[in-house]
Amino acid sequence: MGNSNVFEIIATAARKGDVRLLLIGGFAVNAYHYARNTKDIDFLTTDEGYRKLSETFSAAGYEESVRTDVFAKRVSKDSEAMPVDFLFVDPKTFEVIWRDSKDINILGQKLRIPSLMHLVALKLHAVKRGSKDRSWKDIPDILNLIVANGVDVGSSEFKEICLKYGPDGIYLELLKLNGEGQRGRS
Repeated sequence: MGNSNVFEIIATAARKGDVRLLLIGGFAVNAYHYARNTKDIDFLTTDEGYRKLSETFSAAGYEESVRTDVFAKRVSKDSEAMPVDFLFVDPKTFEVIWRDSKDINILGQKLRIPSLMHLVALKLHAVKRGSKDRSWKDIPDILNLIVANGVDVGSSEFKEICLKYGPDGIYLELLKLNGEGQRGRS
C-alpha cells in the first residue's frame, strides 16, 4: 500500500466524516524544516472525531490495536503501510490548537499541522506525561525545531510554554542545551 495511499485514506476519511485532524509527530516536525525519520503517522483529534473515522479505517484494512482514553493506534494488514496513531484532546483544547494551525501538502494531500509553538507545547507535554523513553526523541526534536526555525528561547512566550507544559526544570535545561548547541556550530 505505500504511505501516499495512507495519507489519501486519512484525508478522504476526514473529509467524508467532516473530521478535523492535525498532523503531529515526525511528519509535523519535518514540515518545520527539521528532517527526521518516523515509524508512524500521528494525529491530534477529539475522541468524537476519532469515532467518526473508525469505520473508514476499518474498511481500509486498518485495525485498532490499542485504545485508551487518550490514544488509539491503527495498524494496517499491509505490513508496508505505517501505523496511524491518534492522540485525543478535549474539544476546547483542540479548538485552540486548530485556530493557529496551518495547511501543508504531504504526498499530494492537504492536511493541517499545529503552529510551531503548539507543536513544541505538545512535545513538552509528551516529555512531562510520557514514559522516560519519550525524552530521547522529543527533547532533540524541540532543540532542532528551535534551531531550524530561529526560535528565541529567551522570549517570554517560549518560557511560558516550557513552564506550563514541560516538566520541572525543562526551560533551564533547554536554555543550556541550546546555548551549548549554538557554541558548537560557531
